[in-house]
Amino acid sequence: MSNLIYMLLTVFVTFSSYEGQFDVYETNFHPVHVSFTNIEFIEEKKEFQILFKIFADDFDLILKKKYDVYLNLENGKKPNGYEKIVTKYILEHFKIVIDNKNLTASKLRFLNLEFKEKAVWLHYIYKFKGQSDHFELWNSLMTDLYLDQTNLLIFNYYSFQKAIRFTNDKTKEVLSVK
Repeated sequence: MSNLIYMLLTVFVTFSSYEGQFDVYETNFHPVHVSFTNIEFIEEKKEFQILFKIFADDFDLILKKKYDVYLNLENGKKPNGYEKIVTKYILEHFKIVIDNKNLTASKLRFLNLEFKEKAVWLHYIYKFKGQSDHFELWNSLMTDLYLDQTNLLIFNYYSFQKAIRFTNDKTKEVLSVK
């Protein structure tokens, strides 16, 4: 399993260092359209820490297309109210369903946005005090912009670890954690 995770991270880091310059109002061609999500359960805090890494120019483009809002995240500044529009998009395209209960909208809490490596890094937490052996993960980030979008996700829950690849055709993964 760790070899798969290493491979996914290597591919992502390789493509995330692409140095092309793009105008957010144009249709952009990247060598690859990819996002990365890491979900890690922190037992001491009884929460999942969730990190999304999305290319800033692509993220600006989809926010402009869907909500007619241009945040210009690539400049590294955080405009007033940005967390509301960013979280709106995330909630439309990402879900954690635990024991057949989708509480993502009520439990997912925005912590921070960082800009580095030409990407937006979104930090969230999801409080979870219980135990579960059944999770459904939904990830359709950026698939409404690019048909070839790939979303790589690593899920860590206690000793269980899984790397998942989501695409336009595959946006859901059911996990049995035993």
